[in-house]
Formats: sequence, structure tokens, C-alpha cells
Amino acid sequence: MTFASTDGSKLAALPLQESGARESVLGHVAQTDDIYTGITVLNPQAHSALLSIEVFSADGQLTGRRLTSLKGNSKQALLLNEWIPGIDDQVGGFIRIRSTRPLMAFELFGSDAYLAAVPQQVLVP
Repeated sequence: MTFASTDGSKLAALPLQESGARESVLGHVAQTDDIYTGITVLNPQAHSALLSIEVFSADGQLTGRRLTSLKGNSKQALLLNEWIPGIDDQVGGFIRIRSTRPLMAFELFGSDAYLAAVPQQVLVP
């Protein structure tokens, strides 16, 4: 899977995921005025899933949480501060996603200078 800036000057790629996870980690947070973190969560299952997205600081402190649901056979792609309002100035830390069904997730970092894609790290399949 590839992503590109509208002018084609930046490109990022991810391997395709074969299966989802009930618990996973996205390994970095970078949300400032100059850098954004986009998070996409996909539910390949036929039924809805309940999920928790938790953001932690570099020292392991919880800085934000959102509980929500995701319909079956759907995806949700939002910036980190849209998933969790108030996370506007955090660099460092990680994101944990827990769900009632196996989900697929990835994060996309970007700025005027670069684009980077990071797949989920599965904790519980």
C-alpha cells in the first residue's frame, strides 16, 4: 500500500496485513503544528467492533483515550487530534488500540518535508 503527497514529492509505503489484532501498538506519536499523525483503523469483520484508542507519553503516562465503535467491513481514518481532541502538542510515546474483534491499523506521519507509514505491532491476535 502506498501513499503520496498531492504533488508526488513525498511517498510512503506499507506491507499489506494478512490479519488483524485485538490489541496492537502504534510505535510513535508526533502531533504538533508542523507534524501530523494520521491513524487508520480497519474492521474486515462482518460485525461491528468496540475499540479503545489510548495515547501514552514517552514515560508511559496516559495522555488521552477514546472509546468508540467501528462498523463491520469499514475503516476510519483521522488525524490523532481528531481521534482524541486535546492531543495537539506531543512528540514521543505510543498508541495502544484494543478491540472486541481483530482490527488492522497503521499510522501515517507527515509534514511539509516528509511522509512516513508505520504498521501496527500486534500484541494479541
